[in-house]
Amino acid sequence: MDIRDNIDIDSRLDALAVLATLPRRLIEVGYKRLDGERLNSADREYWAKTKKKLISGMTDHRSGCHLSDEDKRRIERLYKDGLTVYKISKMMGRNKTTIRKYLHQAGLREIGKIPVSLRNNKPVVGEDDGPALVPV
Repeated sequence: MDIRDNIDIDSRLDALAVLATLPRRLIEVGYKRLDGERLNSADREYWAKTKKKLISGMTDHRSGCHLSDEDKRRIERLYKDGLTVYKISKMMGRNKTTIRKYLHQAGLREIGKIPVSLRNNKPVVGEDDGPALVPV
């Protein structure tokens, strides 16, 4: 079992935890959308209204608030494990630029450069903890 398997398990547990907090009707409408069913007008209105409420409640990701210490540790761990900035951003629901800027501030990644390990698909062992960098 490698790190990607653990990440999949973590993602599933996160998804189950989120689903447990949602209203039953929202889950039913979500499954209809997932199955490609056409929503009636009441379901469409409920979906739009509830989605708007949920998004407005997620201000920490939408209004430019800072990363929590837990988020920072998770970004560092995932990056050191070899995941790309794009994959980390998708997993965490953050913009790629947010991840890149944090990695740059933490000294783990230089802007405009990519890790050799990701470019050549070979891990590079350097003196530092992170992957070696080369110009793009």
